[in-house]
Amino acid sequence: MINSLHIVIGLRSILVFKAVLISIGRGAQIQRDCPDDICNYGSHGHVSCRGLGLDYIPRLPNDTEVLDLSDNIFNSLNNITFQNISGLPIRDLSLSNCNISEIEEDSFTSLPLIETLDLSRNTFTSNSSILKIGLASLNRSKIKTLNLSSQALGSMSLRLDTFDGLSGTLLETLILRDGYLEKIEEDIFSKLKYLTTLDVSNNNIRDIKLKGLRNLTTLVMNKNRLYKIPRFCKKRPIINLVPNLKYLFLSNNHISDLRKPARYGTCLPQLKKLYLTFNPIGVIHAEQFLPLKSLEVLDLDFMLVLGLSIERHAFSSSSLKMIRLGAFKHIVTDQQLNMFENCSSLQKLEMTNIKLNKLSDKDMRKLFRPILNLTLLAIRYAFLSYVPSIVSEMRNLERLSLYNNYISHWTPDTFQSLTKLIYINLKGNRITVVNETSFPKTILSQIEKLILIYNPFSCTCDNYWFINWAKKNREKLLNNFPDTFKCYSPPNLNDRPMSWYNPNYLECRGLQPYETAIVVAGTILLVFLTAGLLYIRYRWHLRYYIYLLRSKKEKYQILHSDEFKYDAFVAYTSDDRSWVISNLMAVLEGQHNFSLCLHERDFLPGKTIIDQISTTIKHSRKVILVLSNNFAKSQWCQYEILLAQHRFLEEGGNSLILILLDEIKGKYMTNCLGMLLRTMTYITWTDNAEGKKLFWHKMILSMNS
Repeated sequence: MINSLHIVIGLRSILVFKAVLISIGRGAQIQRDCPDDICNYGSHGHVSCRGLGLDYIPRLPNDTEVLDLSDNIFNSLNNITFQNISGLPIRDLSLSNCNISEIEEDSFTSLPLIETLDLSRNTFTSNSSILKIGLASLNRSKIKTLNLSSQALGSMSLRLDTFDGLSGTLLETLILRDGYLEKIEEDIFSKLKYLTTLDVSNNNIRDIKLKGLRNLTTLVMNKNRLYKIPRFCKKRPIINLVPNLKYLFLSNNHISDLRKPARYGTCLPQLKKLYLTFNPIGVIHAEQFLPLKSLEVLDLDFMLVLGLSIERHAFSSSSLKMIRLGAFKHIVTDQQLNMFENCSSLQKLEMTNIKLNKLSDKDMRKLFRPILNLTLLAIRYAFLSYVPSIVSEMRNLERLSLYNNYISHWTPDTFQSLTKLIYINLKGNRITVVNETSFPKTILSQIEKLILIYNPFSCTCDNYWFINWAKKNREKLLNNFPDTFKCYSPPNLNDRPMSWYNPNYLECRGLQPYETAIVVAGTILLVFLTAGLLYIRYRWHLRYYIYLLRSKKEKYQILHSDEFKYDAFVAYTSDDRSWVISNLMAVLEGQHNFSLCLHERDFLPGKTIIDQISTTIKHSRKVILVLSNNFAKSQWCQYEILLAQHRFLEEGGNSLILILLDEIKGKYMTNCLGMLLRTMTYITWTDNAEGKKLFWHKMILSMNS
């Protein structure tokens, strides 16, 4: 009995184990009382099983409505695939990137409540009928949004009857992005009577013909190969194919000609928004958009052309509320000042890379006079050096953006009448000072954002008021103040955060009379005590300034080439004499017949060294500075640097040649020398054979320039 009982129990265990193995092999159709503890369970019925390497759907909570199964491995779909979630109120399902190549005809019959289905990034291309068969199982569902993007569909992969199985649904949105589609048959969507949104962006479509889409309101065709705006009408008789289209996206195509606008009104009577960014549009014709009686938003930003033609009254429209206009390079001339005529409803205008620097303030008034009701005005990268005075008349203006221009100041009454202004963006201009008169108190109290970063602020008492106001209103400056605001002057604070400059009232608002008297007396005493030291330290600078005064008195003139006595004056220290003679003089004079002025050889006796330096520099076609640490330490050489710098400023960069024998140490680097090394290219000497060849090549080119 005992042995028999053991045998029976053993057989039953084997059968149970075998049944478990079989069920796992069939896709793990294991019946459990509780949900599997595999996925992430969120609130409001959201469940994510994404990227778990699953080849089956685990049991899930009874209230699951949104299910993300993307990035798993299902390979094929059928009715058994969804057995564990059959009966659940699934309305949003993602099966994106699950390596699905087959969908059987009964796949989605157990999900009658589904509204959104994402089947993107799968591989239905092996059989052109697979997609049609699989989609037919959604015919009795509540599907509204279907995503079939990234299927590598190709020009022949979408059958004419692909979507026939969805004819009984209320499908509203169909997404076919990134599919390499080249052509769309005009009847392919005709049975989708409720379709309102079609997205076929990022394909290879050159033309499109649609039929039967009377409810379509949104068409997205960005990033295709369209060379013109599609015709949405049939000729003879004229039939409107998409009479309710409101939003048309045609950005990133090859559209260069917008065509004459005659048919626009008939074909697109309901169009509200038209997006044409990143197209090589060369001409905007007169009254181009006037026939589009419902058009409210026009986006022509980033037009990829070097020469843009804007004809008279190009943007005339009684319905337009917003225009974005941008070109790679376009300069507005006085012939285009009426482009905004008859735009009385315009509320928002954004202009990018539309150069306005050729226009006077009077021209600007004419350009913007027809659109004084703007609530938003953005003029970016326009080379503006001032705030147009017409801005003060835009009484409804709420947002003003003039960033990345050359604006340095504006008149005190510019913003006085703009009582609705809550946003000002002036970043990336040339503003050095903001004081109490820059903005009216009423504007400062109501403003929500004032963006002023990337301006060359002066960290002096001129900005004392602004610094104190900014500390109390950091939230209005958008970016953290003062750390993101940089000083550009004085030199000792250049490129430092404004936090480094923290003046007090006494520094910037002066002293009382008795305090002033004490300061004056102390200053006089200090002057006498330090005058000698200053003379000793800066005597070469003083001599330089005396030279400048003499030059001005003598009315310094640039000599003609035939008046020069020397090809180059060579400034060097005696420590570098051997290099100059054995290298520079040997090559330039010995091999190339240039005439050099060397002080130890060519200076005449009986004249002061200062006069001879200034005279020979003046009568030399070029000045060669042989720079080294010994040179930087020499007082005479410092004087020669000053004279060479003066020559450089008078005649330009071709008159000065810098030779660097060795790296200048920081302790010997003066302001003048540092400025020359930062602003001019120099030729570096090297002992390397190849380097020497390159050195002399550059040297001869510089001498001959």
